[in-house]
Amino acid sequence: MMQRHKRLGSQRQKRQQTLPCLQAVKRASAAVPSMYKDRLRAHLATKSANAALRCLQVAERQRLDFSSNDYLGLSQQPEIIAAYQQGLQQWGCGSTSSPLVRGYSRPHHELAEYLADWLGYARVLLFSSGFSANSGTLQALQTLKLTPVLDKLAHASLYDAVKPRQFQRFRHNDYAHLEQLCEQLRSNAEEPLVVTESVFSMDGDQVDLRQLAALKARQQHVLMIDDAHALGVLGKDGQGIRGHDDSDCIDILTGTFGKACGLGGAFVAGDQDVIEFLLQECRHYIYSTAFAPAQAVAIQTALKLIRSTPELRQQLQQNVSYWQQGLGSLGLAVADHQQPIQPLLVGRNDDAVTLASRLQAQGIDCIAIRPPTVPVGTARLRISIRANHSIDDIDRLLTSLEHCLQQDSALAEAMYVS
Repeated sequence: MMQRHKRLGSQRQKRQQTLPCLQAVKRASAAVPSMYKDRLRAHLATKSANAALRCLQVAERQRLDFSSNDYLGLSQQPEIIAAYQQGLQQWGCGSTSSPLVRGYSRPHHELAEYLADWLGYARVLLFSSGFSANSGTLQALQTLKLTPVLDKLAHASLYDAVKPRQFQRFRHNDYAHLEQLCEQLRSNAEEPLVVTESVFSMDGDQVDLRQLAALKARQQHVLMIDDAHALGVLGKDGQGIRGHDDSDCIDILTGTFGKACGLGGAFVAGDQDVIEFLLQECRHYIYSTAFAPAQAVAIQTALKLIRSTPELRQQLQQNVSYWQQGLGSLGLAVADHQQPIQPLLVGRNDDAVTLASRLQAQGIDCIAIRPPTVPVGTARLRISIRANHSIDDIDRLLTSLEHCLQQDSALAEAMYVS
């Protein structure tokens, strides 16, 4: 009995000694969410103070759209909508799984075969998004001991894929700098993987494929190009960069169906070995649910329409030219290219946000683009011209823009060309 009392007393003493420790742990645990919330709120406050806070807004259809990437206006094209509806009736609403499980249907296969034939590649893989296609492909290729060398203005989906301190970056469209970096890598027994875009998403300027092809002939590196903003808009039959005479130098081509096609999803094209490797090792492909078969039906319809209606691309070019003439007549800087992405440089973040808000109040959507998406001091409105914009639509934007600048002398002074 005495021993039992001693044991109980000892256990009680241990509990009493342990209790303060447990209470301290609970207090510390309770403090963690508070510290996390403090950091979170401080981060958001800093972004707000720098006029860099992103906002999610409902896209009201009554507002005039100069923001989206629907370059040919195909998102509302009746023939494509009908194809989508027919696909839904035949194949249902979703793919139900990843491609390697049961998500690769006959429409997916036919679309991949169609793309491979049109673009001149051995095989094509389909992805749920352009971000996934770019990131997944680049991540997989790095396991082959390739060192990525990216254009400074390459898309975030490409930069998100590279490992810190295990890639190089060359100055935008500076091919002498690119060659220098490739030579340095070769001297260290590293194999370069050059990664760039055909049309850059924020400035709208193009890669010089002829220079890249000549450099590749000297260096024998691997070349990967993101064709998201050129497919359907440039090249023979809307082939994008594959319509260029020097496009045989492109080893791996990525592109999306969410721009000129007016839909969603993406692809990666390459030779037999590259695509088979991605099929085995690309985690974004292996572990993501495929887009719906009905979407594949609609995409193929859109691609056929792009090929058969060159007048859409002609109208787009006419609209870009009209916009540039009108912008120049206002005394504002005009982009030095004919792509539908027409940046309107503002400079300061808050000025860009203010201008976008004032245009929206007049029923026009023009999104403000700010750092880190673009370099500091180059905040802008990313004007997106479409083939289905009317002359009246473009005139309305020009008139509203002129009115906004007349009402704000400081903003006008920052934007007008001296």
